[in-house]
Amino acid sequence: MQNPSLLNKQPMAVLTFDTLPITPTPFMDVETRTRKYINALAEANVQTVFFAIGSDIKRSTPSQTMCIRQIIQHGHLIANHSYSHPHLSAMSIEKYLDDINQCEKQILPFSTGSAIYFLMLALILWKEEVLKKQPNAR
Repeated sequence: MQNPSLLNKQPMAVLTFDTLPITPTPFMDVETRTRKYINALAEANVQTVFFAIGSDIKRSTPSQTMCIRQIIQHGHLIANHSYSHPHLSAMSIEKYLDDINQCEKQILPFSTGSAIYFLMLALILWKEEVLKKQPNAR
């Protein structure tokens, strides 16, 4: 269950990560990288929001899926950062919103619904109509 304390109504600052730590690096496998993130955040007593790209989740291996679940089990949120990380100025708002909705379908199985409260638009030249047409964005 995602931690609802991040969703309280009081003013706060929220630590966010632009993406999930589920991509291996030349220096660290996914499991080690996730464990280091979780341990460092726990040591600092910090909860965070990891913005997920839906296509990354769709392609995730069982090991990567386990890492996503561990992040949530430790009280962090997984939120929407689009499905394909498109550039908004290169597509219609309708197609961009469809991309956002595709991502939401990928993250909802990991969520209790709190993912809909956080949305980080990818590569935009600001178009306010996107947020006006996205009913779940806040």
